[in-house]
Amino acid sequence: MIRIIGVHYTDYLPMRPEHAEFGVTIDFIRGRSDPVQVFAAMTDLLAGFAGMDRALIGAIAPGAEPVTVIEDVEAASITAWIKSRLEKVEDDALKSLDWKKQVGVYLVKAKYRVIEFLDDRLKAEKQERLKQLRNDLGELAQEVAPAMFAPEIDPSLLLEAMNKVQAAKGMLTHGERVTIRSDDAGDHAVDITSNDPIEIEVLEAPPDSIGGGDTEMILLIKKADMLGKSQWEFKHGSSSFRAKIADEDWLERFHRGQERIASGARMRATVTETYSYTAAGDLIAGDHEVKTVHEIILPTDGIQVRLDV
Repeated sequence: MIRIIGVHYTDYLPMRPEHAEFGVTIDFIRGRSDPVQVFAAMTDLLAGFAGMDRALIGAIAPGAEPVTVIEDVEAASITAWIKSRLEKVEDDALKSLDWKKQVGVYLVKAKYRVIEFLDDRLKAEKQERLKQLRNDLGELAQEVAPAMFAPEIDPSLLLEAMNKVQAAKGMLTHGERVTIRSDDAGDHAVDITSNDPIEIEVLEAPPDSIGGGDTEMILLIKKADMLGKSQWEFKHGSSSFRAKIADEDWLERFHRGQERIASGARMRATVTETYSYTAAGDLIAGDHEVKTVHEIILPTDGIQVRLDV
């Protein structure tokens, strides 16, 4: 269950609802913070933490689905209180466990551990930090179900969730803060400056990444990066993906207001695709980068605005 409540952070700390297990607070600057960016960041944070739950629960309850629900939204600084519950638990052995307490504590502690990894405060080799993260998550899973399951976390699900959180952190500016809080693990100030995407090679260490080459595409622009801090979001056919725009000349003109986009606009661009695979040859992820922007197609009357690039 998720409850989003509004607070004046300078007056008092947000109070935890009775049944909530995990809280996320974005403390913003009144009169200065961009409300679109703040709410977009909260949306991505909630999506990221929900994705973590889906990935983490696979270590103890394969086939089970964690569920969260939004109760209400109010103005002021934002705190989201989260409680996870499971659906589609088919194993009789699982049903006999005290999931209400055990699973909640596991998911909270595991999310804290992932956030600590993303904060990158321990200046060690990434593979060493990753090894420690995997060990810690495995130990947490075995505390819940020590004899029944081998802790196997889907790396692709975890990667997607982690990068949702990284994208949310990248939307926030100096003076804005993110804090996660729980009774079991206390309060933790998230480092919003450590927001680089997690590469699939770091998470899974696959033996091979295959470049799919450059392809010219027409992409629907779902979300633009107005501040130059995060990736754009595009839709191509039925597929959606985030991508960095590497065309610095076009980006500079766009951020100066010299290039126009509108709701429903499309971008004709050359896109570089790279695919990453596990040791077994299974596709883990496809990465995209907009290499060159050729043209913006505005929705009004099919007018096309051609760019000189």
